Amino acid sequence: MRFLHNPTGDEAVRICIGFTVAGNLIVLLRLYCRIFLLRFIGMEDIFITIAMLCSTAFTVLTKLQANDGLGMHEWELTEKELLKPLKALYASFLCYSTALTFTKVSLLFQYYRIFVLSGAVDTKRTRRTIWIVGTFIVTFSIQSIVVTVFICVPVNKFWIPSLPGVCINLRPWAFISALFHVFTDFSLFVLPLPELRHLNLPRRQKIALLFLFACGFFACITSIIRLYTLYEISSHKDMLHDNARVATWTVGEMNISLICASLPLLRPVLCYIAPDLLPSSTRPRREGPTEISRPTRPTATTDQWMSHPELESANDHNTNQTGGIASDNLPPMGKCWVSERSMEGGEGSVNHNSSMKFCTEWGLEKDPP
Repeated sequence: MRFLHNPTGDEAVRICIGFTVAGNLIVLLRLYCRIFLLRFIGMEDIFITIAMLCSTAFTVLTKLQANDGLGMHEWELTEKELLKPLKALYASFLCYSTALTFTKVSLLFQYYRIFVLSGAVDTKRTRRTIWIVGTFIVTFSIQSIVVTVFICVPVNKFWIPSLPGVCINLRPWAFISALFHVFTDFSLFVLPLPELRHLNLPRRQKIALLFLFACGFFACITSIIRLYTLYEISSHKDMLHDNARVATWTVGEMNISLICASLPLLRPVLCYIAPDLLPSSTRPRREGPTEISRPTRPTATTDQWMSHPELESANDHNTNQTGGIASDNLPPMGKCWVSERSMEGGEGSVNHNSSMKFCTEWGLEKDPP
């Protein structure tokens, strides 16, 4: 049934569509950069794609609920009409939990690739932190999804209340879930900041990266607003009308999380927009081996340092006799040249049997350690 006069529900749907379009565009732009420009895709990209699909499904379900009366006052509907949005509401709970879970897991994979696999920071401490946060998030998220599936036993009692069975109290569970997402959003926002401070990067580039990661603070703010909205309507009796406002902030939380998780990976596009702030990592010709910054490690030639798929990368790396990169062999953007380096060999040596893969994220200028 389509209610012809449902301004609250129609407004909620328009806001949800706006958030969803923005989130999908950023994620699709991220996938374009990864697949077509960098020719590399990781687990974080697969997870963020699943989260995007769940977020889109939530918006579609919100539209279905609005068609069945979401946003209407309960006294305007019959008892039978009040039950119609419940099936779509049940499905939207699952989409919400799944979308945020996959977004957070995608971020953890992203952090692991940037800070651990690249060897750019203290890998032992960072790895341990990521595993602790990841275990907590995944454990609670699985529990949250299971509880959501079995809100009522049997399941269809949720949208057919007359059936025999039992249902949990949704209100306290909604608050617990919202508090969990606020806490984990702040954890994921804070986690990379100390590591970014210790990266050996030019000041402007470090500030640019800090700004990109700091955008995650907006996801924290959205989670807090949604939590406050839940608290505000908890004492109201007109839940069908008030849930329209909760739906808009729920979609906002999911899509702002998608945007914040994808922005740091849009560097190839940002390089075109702000080339001075995020310059290319393509190196000029050098007439000799790169100088080392610490005497305890061997000298490495320029061709041993490469870019990770987040920025530019090189496939073919022909070097001249002096150890520099010839001007006609500068690394193109688009592929990840994953080299394996060894600190055991002599000066300028590369051990291709080494198990350590060095592939710097972002393609920012990085001096050899």
